[in-house]
Amino acid sequence: MSFEVKFSPVVIKHLGINMYSTLPPVLSELITNSYDADSTSVTITINQKGQQQRVIKSFHRFISSSNNHDSIYTSEQDRRTLILRCSDEKIGDYEYFEKLSEYIDDDNVVKTFYEYLKNMPDIKDFPKLKVPFSEYHQNLKLMNKDVEIQFLEDLCLNNLDRSEVILSSQQLYEKFVEFTSNNGIKYSTTSIKLIVYIKNSKPKCISEIRSNSSRKHKINIASLKRELGIDVNMFE
Repeated sequence: MSFEVKFSPVVIKHLGINMYSTLPPVLSELITNSYDADSTSVTITINQKGQQQRVIKSFHRFISSSNNHDSIYTSEQDRRTLILRCSDEKIGDYEYFEKLSEYIDDDNVVKTFYEYLKNMPDIKDFPKLKVPFSEYHQNLKLMNKDVEIQFLEDLCLNNLDRSEVILSSQQLYEKFVEFTSNNGIKYSTTSIKLIVYIKNSKPKCISEIRSNSSRKHKINIASLKRELGIDVNMFE
């Protein structure tokens, strides 16, 4: 059974706003997700201008670069991407980057690099290795963290001396609005969406207290701290 997906770069650009700044990592994500969906084979149809259409099996892995500080979207669940910050030593060295661009476009250079990687010692064990994790990658994760999670971290840190916090939906929403305002975050949601987000993402940390006249939410601070993996020293 085969399933064909066609997409336009323009569509991907609009769907992936603020997630990717270049097309290659978007295409890489689509291909990787296809394998994650238990596809046994992923192919790409190449429609190059002036040439006959051809279909190739995808073994693609992409390397991309960017001058943007927030160059690619990442999250706590990101397990596929290696993100590194390069040295600033060559900033302004146009001759160096022109030569580098020539090398990247040279099929012989690409083949030489591929052969070098293929012949590395113990390359057969490469799929078993964990993807290295850099400090820059961690910083990007912090930058891209959901606003709701940032709010829960703040709520937790401000209530470490308490075992639980009990609030109505409106009170919780007001605290959220206060948090975004105090931190210069432009973000819009509703009290219902906020509660649903917390319940779905951290179900072990929140429970309802109902009475004849009201309904409130009890947030377990110890559980929340554990779920968020909060290290108090990290925020000092």
